[in-house]
Amino acid sequence: MYLILIFLATYLSKVEQEIVGLEKNISPYVVTLRTNNGNLIMTGTIVEKNHIATVGFIGIGQKVHIEDKFEKITTGEVIGRDPSTGIHLIRVEKRFKIPLTQKEIQQGQICYIYGNSFGSMGLIGMGFLQSPEGISFNLSVPLSPGNNGAGVFDSEGKLLGIVGGCVNRSFFPENLFRNTNNFAEVIKINYILNSAEQIRKIVPNSVAILDQGALVGSSWKDYLARHPEHESQLDRNGERTFLTTDQPENFNFLAKIFLGQAIS
Repeated sequence: MYLILIFLATYLSKVEQEIVGLEKNISPYVVTLRTNNGNLIMTGTIVEKNHIATVGFIGIGQKVHIEDKFEKITTGEVIGRDPSTGIHLIRVEKRFKIPLTQKEIQQGQICYIYGNSFGSMGLIGMGFLQSPEGISFNLSVPLSPGNNGAGVFDSEGKLLGIVGGCVNRSFFPENLFRNTNNFAEVIKINYILNSAEQIRKIVPNSVAILDQGALVGSSWKDYLARHPEHESQLDRNGERTFLTTDQPENFNFLAKIFLGQAIS
């Protein structure tokens, strides 16, 4: 009995050392993303020397702050979005070291997810690869806010893809971040790289993307300055109206997660 316990303890210690080593190797390739106002925190994964991929609620042309594991901060801009998967490609002037990739995957292989979870960067979990056919596959790992865009690696530290969303067995939106049966949907790296290439062809480095929100806001401010008669007609209550086709309670729950505040 004692020999079994000693063997088990030795095995677990070896596994722990391997996981710690793996985390050290993959952590430089995953970054924290923040929008300019700081309200939205996401995960991004380096896929090319000057490009980061993520999946989130950000607009084309929007500026984002990028923080790596060494707490070095740089900025980037969203230059395109893949309509099929929601992948956003972020262009950065800084040159990153890119991870090795693995495009050949197998049913049941162990994968590791590294990314941002509730504002903290680290190893989110490991799971078994399922449904490898198509442009994505599933992992038996529950997700939490901020996980979208997290890097998914094999046991050798090679990048397999990024987390694109959550597959919920019960199919009820209110269980999106509560149900432990949630599965992570992972977009394969070969599809991501192909999408990035298509976006770069449309938006090469010589083309600048304008932040539409900032552009409209600046134009609106200039318009009001030239037409002071509209000043008295502006509503100063600061209210926002949300329209949805979903059940109100479901919408309220998800909006609180992504906006960081309750809505009524």
